Amino acid sequence: MIRAKGLTFGYGERPLFEGLSFELAAGDALGILGPNGVGKSTLLRLLAGLLRPRSGEVLLGGRPLDELSTEQRARQVAYVPQGIDPRMPFTVFDTVLMGRYAHLRGQWEREIDREVARRAMAVMRLEGVADRRLAEVSGGERQRALIASALAQEAPVLLLDEPTTALDVRGRVEAVALLGRLRCEDRRTVVLVTHDIDLAHRTCERVLLLGAAAGPVEGPRDEVLRSDRLEAAYGIGVMVLDLAGGVGKAFVPAYAATAAYALSEVRPAGTAGRTESKGTIPDAQRTAHSSQLPSPASTKGGKG
Repeated sequence: MIRAKGLTFGYGERPLFEGLSFELAAGDALGILGPNGVGKSTLLRLLAGLLRPRSGEVLLGGRPLDELSTEQRARQVAYVPQGIDPRMPFTVFDTVLMGRYAHLRGQWEREIDREVARRAMAVMRLEGVADRRLAEVSGGERQRALIASALAQEAPVLLLDEPTTALDVRGRVEAVALLGRLRCEDRRTVVLVTHDIDLAHRTCERVLLLGAAAGPVEGPRDEVLRSDRLEAAYGIGVMVLDLAGGVGKAFVPAYAATAAYALSEVRPAGTAGRTESKGTIPDAQRTAHSSQLPSPASTKGGKG
């Protein structure tokens, strides 16, 4: 469906990435992770045709992306940016309806276009704010409007740049379920840029990790999202925990893991024995990476 072939790009003399290649079929999902400034959003813009690579190419359905017209690309690829300027003089409904641009062919919107937009708004729970201007709704509602616009576009490839950042807990859970339905039922291909490692692991079978000195790593999620590779990319230890019941994994940064470990060592006043707190991480679930945590003594405010 969509293929990156030998992509190289950078804004200065030093490239953000070189010779980057991967291929996604219908129904595939790729999560793109990495620290700030390593080219995650840039890569998404390359896949959307908004930027041109220094070398390499993006293929869509076997055709070079730069050979397609703007309307042809829009019928095949929907791009959701990180946000939209609330000063734009549009209502929420106007914003969602813009997703139908590629289907208008120079005409005014038809009733079918308005109906598709209304259905997309219903999926994203936006019916109650349809007539409000963007400045009159919350950041999360604006983000849901952008996702609804991409749904109304009905493109087989969906590119999402940090789509859950402004969403509340319910919105994030619904986003995970929505992406699953789009892939399984509609066979849409999803490329997701996120800082949420748990979200990437839950929604994507494959992950591209940028930022490591050794270069990008792309492959099955459990092979890429290992403690050693995450530390190489982020420069901080990350514990990988297997959740009870085999429901998935949790990824805990070192500062949070250190706090939980320190909490488990707290002894109530007047007792000599150790009391485990509710925040204790079971020993059986600690990865080998937990050896990098400080000793209990070093977390209790010792000298130096």
